[in-house]
Amino acid sequence: MGLPDEALEGRGLNLYQVDDALQALLERQLDPAQLVRARPLLERMGELAGGAIDRQAEYTDRYAPPVLEAHDRQGAVVNRVRYNPLYEESVGQVYGLGIVGCSFGPDRLPFAVHHALLYLLSQSDPALGCPVTLTAATAFVLDRHGSPEQRARWLPQLTVRQPGPYLDGATWVTERPGGSDAGAAETLAEPDPAGGWRLTGEKWFASNADADLALVTARPAGAGPGTRGLGLYLVARQGPDGTANRYRIRRLKDKLGTRGLATGEIELEGAAAELVTPPPDGFRHMLEALEFSRIANAAASCGIMRRVTLEAFCYARQRAAFGQVLTDFPMVQETLATMQAQAEAGLLLTFEAVRALDRGAGPAHRPATTWQRLTTALAKYRTGEDAVRNASRAVEVLGGNGYVEDYVTARLFREAQVLPVWEGPANIQALEVLRMLGPRWRAGAEFAARVLGVAEQAGAVGPARDLAGLLRAQAGELEDALSWLAVEPGQGPRHARRLMAWMADLLEVALLLEQALPELARGDHRTLALAWWLAQARLRPLALHGVGDQLSWLPAALPALLAHRPLEAVPLAELGPVGAGR
Repeated sequence: MGLPDEALEGRGLNLYQVDDALQALLERQLDPAQLVRARPLLERMGELAGGAIDRQAEYTDRYAPPVLEAHDRQGAVVNRVRYNPLYEESVGQVYGLGIVGCSFGPDRLPFAVHHALLYLLSQSDPALGCPVTLTAATAFVLDRHGSPEQRARWLPQLTVRQPGPYLDGATWVTERPGGSDAGAAETLAEPDPAGGWRLTGEKWFASNADADLALVTARPAGAGPGTRGLGLYLVARQGPDGTANRYRIRRLKDKLGTRGLATGEIELEGAAAELVTPPPDGFRHMLEALEFSRIANAAASCGIMRRVTLEAFCYARQRAAFGQVLTDFPMVQETLATMQAQAEAGLLLTFEAVRALDRGAGPAHRPATTWQRLTTALAKYRTGEDAVRNASRAVEVLGGNGYVEDYVTARLFREAQVLPVWEGPANIQALEVLRMLGPRWRAGAEFAARVLGVAEQAGAVGPARDLAGLLRAQAGELEDALSWLAVEPGQGPRHARRLMAWMADLLEVALLLEQALPELARGDHRTLALAWWLAQARLRPLALHGVGDQLSWLPAALPALLAHRPLEAVPLAELGPVGAGR
C-alpha cells in the first residue's frame, strides 16, 4: 500500500498497511500459511497502534500515569497500581489479540510475528511494549525450564489468544549494589519449612512492578558467589487465597519517559517463591529471558525509528519555509534519507536475530546459538543508539512543534532514551560481542561468512558490485583486527565498543544489500540506494567528505526512498578504492 500522499501524520493510519518494509520482510521470513494466519493480527495491531493506542499513550503520559496504592484503607499491603481506564482498555486489547500467546502453545506462530506486533505497538506506546515483552520473556523461560506443573498452571494464563482474563509477567534482576553486575546480587533464598522458598532482599529497578508473576534471581543460603551461585525463582503477586505475597512496592520510579509503565522498587520480605532452576544454572536461564528482552528492545527501537521517520517526512513535505517546502532543502533531504536508511537497516538487523531465535524454538528448545547471541547484542546496541538519534532528528525537523507535547515526537524522544540502557547498556553488549568473538565461541568466522556470502551474490549484479567490493574489503580488514586482538587479548575491552559498532554497521549494510538484490532484478534501485547511503556514512566516507556532486541524485530519489516506491537507477558514486584492505 505504501504511505498515502495526503497523510499529514502517523495518527489515523493503519501502521501495518503503510509499512512496506515490514510486509516485505515478513513475506521472506514466514511461510505462506504462517503469513495468512499472522496477517489479521498485524492488520489489527496496525489499526490500534495508529488510532486508539496512540491516543491512549498520549493521555496516559500527559495526564494519567499509573499511581501506587501500597496499602488498603485498613493498612494492609495490597501492592496495587491504579491505571486509567483507557490504558486498561489498551492492555486488554493487546493481550487479547494474542501478542504473547500467538508464539506459544499448540500451533504456535514464529517469534517473528510476536516481534512484528511489538514493533507496531512500540510506534505508539513503547511503555506498554515493556510489560508485553516481560510477559513473553517469562513465558519463554517457563516454557523451556519450568516444571510440568508450573507450565500447566501458569502458561495458559500468560499466553492467552482471546479477550478476557490473563496474567502478566516480569523479570526482576537488578539490585542497588550491583546494577548491571548481576553476580553481586544479595537477595537471599531460604527453604520454607512448609514447602517452597522464601526470598528476602531488594530489587531496585523492577519494571512491571505489579506483575502477576515475576522471575526473580536470588542466592540460596550457602551458595557460592557470582552468578553461578544464583537460583531462579517464581514469585506470584497473590497467593491461591487472594492474599498479597510478602513483598512491598516501596515506590514507583519518576522517569524521564515510559511514564505509562509502572517501574518500582521491590522489598522482598520473606516472599513465597517456587524454584524454577537451582544454582549453578539459575542465572543462565534468567539470561534467556534477558536475551529475549534484548531482541524485543531492538524491535521497540525500530518501531520508534519508523514512527519518528514517518512523522518527520509527513511534516516536512507539507511545511513551507522561506518560500519552499522543507523537503526541497538539501540538508533536510539528507536528514530524512539518513533516518530512513537507519530505520530499515535496524529492522533487518533485528529480524536477523529473530530468525536465529526462531531456529532454536520448537519442541527441542535448543539453547541460543552463537549467531543469535552475536546478532542480538549487535541489534540491541545499534538500534537503541539510532532510535535516540533519530528521535532527536525528528524533533529538529519539526522544529519548535516537535518539542511540544502536542506532537508525538516529543514523547517518543523521551521514550527512546531508555532503549540504550534497558537490559544492558552498550558496554555490556560490547563485552558480549567480545565474548562471542573469543576462543570459545569463535563467532568471527560465522560473521565473515555471512557478510562475504552477500558480497558473492552481489558481485554478480552490476549495480551492486561496488558495494560488494566494499563488503569484501571491510571483511578483510575486520579479519586483520580480530587477528591482532587474538595476539593482544588484553586490548579487547578497550576496543570492544568500536569493534561492535563496526560489525553492526557492516552487517546492516550487508543485509540491506541482500534485500536489494531481488529488487534490482525488477529494475528497482531503492534499497540499493539506502545501502549505499548507510555505507558512505558509516563504512567508507565519500571523497572530500561528500563535498562534491556525489549526492546530486538524492532530491529526485527522496520521495521513493521515504514512501517506499520503486526507484530507477541513480548515479551512486564509488565508495573509495574497491580493493582496499585484504
